Amino acid sequence: MDKQQLIQIQSIRKYPSVSILLGLFTSPTENQRNILNLKNLIKQAEERLLKEFSKREVEKIIDRLHSIAERIQSRLHYQAGLAIFVNDEQEFIIDLPFSVKQRVIIDHTFATRDLILGMNRSIRYYVMTLSAKEVHLYTAYRNILNEVQENGFPFHLSLEVIDVQRQFTIDKEVQVKEFYNNLDKAFNQLYNQQPLGLILVGAAKNISYYKEVANNPRAIVATIDGNYEHASIHELGNIVWNQVKELLSQQRNEVLVELEAAIKAQKYVSGIEQVWRLAKEGRGRLLLAEEDYSASAKIIHDNGSEFLEIVDDPTLPGVIDDLVDEVAEMVMLAGGQVVFVDNGKLKEHQGVALILRY
Repeated sequence: MDKQQLIQIQSIRKYPSVSILLGLFTSPTENQRNILNLKNLIKQAEERLLKEFSKREVEKIIDRLHSIAERIQSRLHYQAGLAIFVNDEQEFIIDLPFSVKQRVIIDHTFATRDLILGMNRSIRYYVMTLSAKEVHLYTAYRNILNEVQENGFPFHLSLEVIDVQRQFTIDKEVQVKEFYNNLDKAFNQLYNQQPLGLILVGAAKNISYYKEVANNPRAIVATIDGNYEHASIHELGNIVWNQVKELLSQQRNEVLVELEAAIKAQKYVSGIEQVWRLAKEGRGRLLLAEEDYSASAKIIHDNGSEFLEIVDDPTLPGVIDDLVDEVAEMVMLAGGQVVFVDNGKLKEHQGVALILRY
C-alpha cells in the first residue's frame, strides 16, 4: 500500500469500524493455522459487536467479515501479515510484508498504527543495480529482494559504461545520458504508484550518471559503490540490508535530537493526554512514540469540554482501543509526520511525545 491509500483509510470515520490484524505463517503447509487464526479473530469481532449492538445493526459487517475469510483463505501464506478493515459500507484487505501482533480493534476509525510503523521504518524500499550490461530493479523488505519485471525492467545497456578509465566520445556520452534518462523515467512511473526510498548499487561512475539525470533525487536514500554483478539475490539482499539498518538507526537518532531541540524551545508536549489534546487542535508537526507503547481511553464530555479517562480494558464499549493510533491519524491527516522509536527511548516522556508547529 502507498501513503495515499493509508491517508484514505485514516480519513474514514464511522462507528463501529472493525480492524483485524493478523501475523501469518508463510509456509503453505501451515496455511490451515492461518485460516484458524483468522476465523478466531472474526469470532472475537462478532462477539464484541453483539455485546454492544443488535444482530440486525451489525449484520452487514459480520457478513462482510465471513465473506472475506472465505475469499482469501487460499492465499494467506503469501504475505507476512494481513490487515482487514470493515464497516457497514466499506472493506479493505491489505497484504503486509511484515508481521503484526494478532488482535481485533473496534473503534470510530480503522487501526492503522502497524501500517504506519511499517512505512515509517522504511523496511520496504527499492534497490537498483547498475552494471556494465544491464540494470535490475527490486522491491525489498528487510533483506528480501523481489525483482521487478515490468515497465521495461530489467534494462539492457548497449554500451559498456562501467569502465571509469574509458574515454567516451561525445556521441557515446550523449547516448549514455539518454539511456539513464529513460531509465529514470521508467523508475519514476513505478515510484509514483508506490513511493519507497531507492538505493543505488554499482560502480561510482554509473551511480553518478544516474544521479545527474534523476528527476527526483530525493528518492535516492543511499548508494553502495561496488561491482555486485555476480552476487546472488540473497547475498545482495544482505549487503543492502546492512546499509539500510545503519540508515534507519541514524534517522531515529536524528528525530530524538530534534525532540531535544523542541524541548529547549518549549515547542513540545509529552504524555498521551497532552499529546492527544494538542494533536486534536492540529498543532502536531512530528509525533514520536515507542514501538510497543499503547493506551486505551474513553472520551468524557463535561460541560462542553472533553478529557480522557484512561482504562485498562480496550474491549469495553465506547473505548478507544489505541490512542497512539488515533493521534497518529490526526497528525498525518493534518500534514504532520509520525516516527516510531525503540522501546525505552521516550521513557522520560511516558512513551510518547509531540513536536508542535507553534
